[in-house]
Amino acid sequence: MPCHFAGATARDGALAREAGLAEVGEGYATQQHGGINTSGPGRVESDLSVKTKTHFAFRVDIWDFTGDSIIEHVAGVDDFEVGEATYRAAIERWPMARITLRQGIRVVHDTAKDC
Repeated sequence: MPCHFAGATARDGALAREAGLAEVGEGYATQQHGGINTSGPGRVESDLSVKTKTHFAFRVDIWDFTGDSIIEHVAGVDDFEVGEATYRAAIERWPMARITLRQGIRVVHDTAKDC
C-alpha cells in the first residue's frame, strides 16, 4: 500500500524520517539506505534513492458506514481500466464494505450507489 507524504505536515515529515523516507518534492518520497547489504539471502539494500509516486489519477478507498471518513486507502492507479479492475477486486474481497473509485473528487463508482 502506498504511503502518502505530499502536502505533509511537520508531524508527517517526522513520521517519514522514522520510516526511513525523505521528502524530495511534490508527490514523491525516497527510501534511504546506508551502503549495500550483502549479508546473505533476503532483501538487498543499496544507497541509491528510489522515487515512489504518491499521487495517482484514480484511487480506490474503503469508507466507514456513515460515508464521512476513509478507513483505508486500497490503491492508487493512473489507468482507468486498472482502477476499475482494482475496484471490482476490492468489492469481491470486502463485499460488505462501502468502496469507491474516484478520479480526484469525482466519484466514478460507489458501492452504496451501484447496488
